Amino acid sequence: MGPELHTPFGIVRDRTWMVVNAEYHFLTQRRIPRMALICPEIDGAFLLVTAPDMAPLRVPIQPDLSTAKVVQSAVWSQEISGIDCGDEAGEWFSKFLEEPGLRLIYHPPEFAGRQLVERDAKVLKIKRKMWEDKDKCAFADAAPYQLLSEDSVAELSRHMDTPVPYLHFRPSILVNGCPPNNEDHWWRFRIGTSEFRATKQRCRCTLTTVDPQTGTFGRKDVLETLKKFRSNQSAEWDEVYKFGPLLAVDLGIDKTGTCSVGDIIVHLPDE
Repeated sequence: MGPELHTPFGIVRDRTWMVVNAEYHFLTQRRIPRMALICPEIDGAFLLVTAPDMAPLRVPIQPDLSTAKVVQSAVWSQEISGIDCGDEAGEWFSKFLEEPGLRLIYHPPEFAGRQLVERDAKVLKIKRKMWEDKDKCAFADAAPYQLLSEDSVAELSRHMDTPVPYLHFRPSILVNGCPPNNEDHWWRFRIGTSEFRATKQRCRCTLTTVDPQTGTFGRKDVLETLKKFRSNQSAEWDEVYKFGPLLAVDLGIDKTGTCSVGDIIVHLPDE
């Protein structure tokens, strides 16, 4: 694979499209697990979307901003603008997900993302600020980047009767060659020419129970197992995690650049 370009609000074109309802409220696999069966990929100047028993959908990745329909949506109550990708795309998603009135929206680089904020910041006991003013996000849940090691997933699988693939956790950066859960302790590091900063561990939810092969809530054992041996044990972070199960780390970016498959992770001195 070629290099990925990294920006202040994530990998270019990663988590910059979002399915919404007729009122432009965001939808996720938490409510519609069948979404897991949808496969997007970049095909030249188009986003190519495929799903079982559906004709492929092609959506331009560079819409004309002067004529585009700009709409307002929100992710976890944080407002963010997007471009409505049109009726054909809306009808495609409505048909496959069996819900009327759905739309697909796109957040182009020119819109510059949404500012990240610390939820319930007044009650947090943590000693350092999680997000910098420069940290932004597009349609991702809570961070521009999520890093996970294959070694951590393998360690989780050792506690389970049926191994779990990393796809249950949807990382934007997947690494290997480190001890299990070692990424919990990383702070600043370089991959390729991009420099990242860890902000917090990722607290997992019911989305991890969606089986990406069937599009159903078929793997309740994933979350149940995580709760048994990966729950937060730090009093400093209890207002953030609520003793929730943790796997992977959320990242901000200090220097934009490129990353390629096979790049070595270089740890940087703390500032």
